[in-house]
Amino acid sequence: MSYMPDDRHEFDCRAAVERLWAYLDDELDASVMAQVEAHLASCAECPPHFDFARTLLGEIRLTRGSSHQPSDLRAHVLHALELDGFQAVAS
Repeated sequence: MSYMPDDRHEFDCRAAVERLWAYLDDELDASVMAQVEAHLASCAECPPHFDFARTLLGEIRLTRGSSHQPSDLRAHVLHALELDGFQAVAS
């Protein structure tokens, strides 16, 4: 990813990723949304990051819409992470 030091330079990967969550939450103004969308249309590296985040948010929304309690969601996420080799840190 390249770095964009100021607005005189082309909208780049870093600028897009810095706006990822606001973009997915539709919290950007129309001009910035258009910049992110144009970048995603022309970049080979960023779309997988946005797709992953979009999928993650969708799964969270599905879980929140079910009858699961927050503790159930936490246990489910921790179990999934453990299956992938992560270890829970004692609190």
